[in-house]
Amino acid sequence: MMFRCTRCLYPNTKPDLHFNKDGLCSACQAFDKRAGIDWPARHDEFMQLVQANRGKTHDVIVACSGGKDSTAQIVKCLELGLRPLAVTATTDHLSKLGRRNLDNISNLCDHIEVTPHKPTRRKISRFALDELGDVSWCEHRLIWSIPAQEAVSRGIPVVLYGEAQNNEYGAGRKGTENVHRLDKAWVDEYGGLLGLRVSDVSEILNIETKHLAPYAYPEGKIHALFMGHFFEWDGYENYKTAVVNGFRPYEAEGKEGDAANHVRHLASGLVKHSSLSHIRTHIEGSLFNYENVDNVQVLIHDAVRYWKFCYTRAIDIASSHIRRGRLTRSEAIELCKKVEGYTPESYLGIPLYDILGQIDMTVDDFQKIAARFMDHSKFEVRDGWPRPKFSLDDEAVQQMQGTEAA
Repeated sequence: MMFRCTRCLYPNTKPDLHFNKDGLCSACQAFDKRAGIDWPARHDEFMQLVQANRGKTHDVIVACSGGKDSTAQIVKCLELGLRPLAVTATTDHLSKLGRRNLDNISNLCDHIEVTPHKPTRRKISRFALDELGDVSWCEHRLIWSIPAQEAVSRGIPVVLYGEAQNNEYGAGRKGTENVHRLDKAWVDEYGGLLGLRVSDVSEILNIETKHLAPYAYPEGKIHALFMGHFFEWDGYENYKTAVVNGFRPYEAEGKEGDAANHVRHLASGLVKHSSLSHIRTHIEGSLFNYENVDNVQVLIHDAVRYWKFCYTRAIDIASSHIRRGRLTRSEAIELCKKVEGYTPESYLGIPLYDILGQIDMTVDDFQKIAARFMDHSKFEVRDGWPRPKFSLDDEAVQQMQGTEAA
């Protein structure tokens, strides 16, 4: 029986999610515990870690996608008097807006990009999509390995990531919600690798070792930390910080605007969903225009995740707003109902067939993959695409909760 958290919209089909006797998911439980955190003490702990492990040329490395969160992290480091080096593992299919936001990072701090061998990467991506149902295996691996490699080679031990994932999303074994460091063991278990090792890729796809070097997590002195453990994390607040420091959301692409006025318009806070309308967008599977604007392969990743686990990117974002009081649960349901069951036709203006063409795949190929990986108890194929049998209707959700609790 499918049911959802009694507060947010996370379903029990989300991997590694846990529920208490009141039907509250582990993400909401972890969020509630933040009220008891001594944030000034966490701040001091963070600064002590950095001061004890300052790098040779820079104080810290920030693993950087160019998105709102990494932009805000860099701004935070600068506010703390640190000298950050932004390190980017370039995505395979970068959007025009993603390029613009990455270029903006060098207006804030020193920035380097590492772009792995593209034919190898696309070969792996196609294999991972076909065999694992995840086109983003390379993305997941490289965001951990490349900043760590730069940390070792440049003598900058502290590498900063964003939200503490086990805490923010409630995923992972019970007791891991306070994990604030990552290492190779964490990457292997929680880094989105789905059991596929780099050595497996080499053997199965007959890829030369030299082309797989960027994917290897290095040995050496590395202190990889989640900033969300040390400072109160809020993706929307990060967006407001990022946009006044040069980041642009999707609707701003190609437009000149007064970012400060844009943020003042947002600054009163989000209480009712009507006040969210100015950041609505037509990005497939999402609600707003400030998330995932760099990598167009997100369309493929999120579509398959939805068919596997019955929740969209919209559910992630709406649930975050619910926990922070910006949306009521019923408002979030009404918004997300407009997205559920979408057909993945384009992303950021790029047609699906062009996105798939980058990895030598057709739409027909992708539809066959969709039919293989979808949850057949909750989806059925119509017009070539998985269509949900379930509904986000609020009354039905409450009935499912009651049935499960009983």
